[in-house]
Amino acid sequence: MSDNANPAYIQMDDDLHVERILPENPDPSSQWVKDFSEEERGLYTHSLANLTLLGGTKNAQASNLDFKEKKEIYMGKTIMLDNKKTFRVMTCYDMTKNDVCRYTEWTPKSLEKRKEELIQIIESVLTL
Repeated sequence: MSDNANPAYIQMDDDLHVERILPENPDPSSQWVKDFSEEERGLYTHSLANLTLLGGTKNAQASNLDFKEKKEIYMGKTIMLDNKKTFRVMTCYDMTKNDVCRYTEWTPKSLEKRKEELIQIIESVLTL
């Protein structure tokens, strides 16, 4: 897979990653723990509304970052990790940039809204 953000199609290979935006194991001091109760994390972490596609090189260190930092990575900006290491974009598809990145926060309310939007998209496709 190339690092092209606008591929003609999404190639199903080892470079394609399903990203959980709300991470499975957030840091106890993270915004995730403040925004989601333990019960909500259990409900939303593996839900369709919390998933997006990433391609190219994926840095595992970015997996548990707060939404603000993840969003910057998805948009291709450079961020610092551990106040020393520069991390540059894991390639994101336009669907990630145009969908996930339009949210200002990633909370249970955001996930419920996204779930409803995804249901509408799926229903419209299935009625073809």
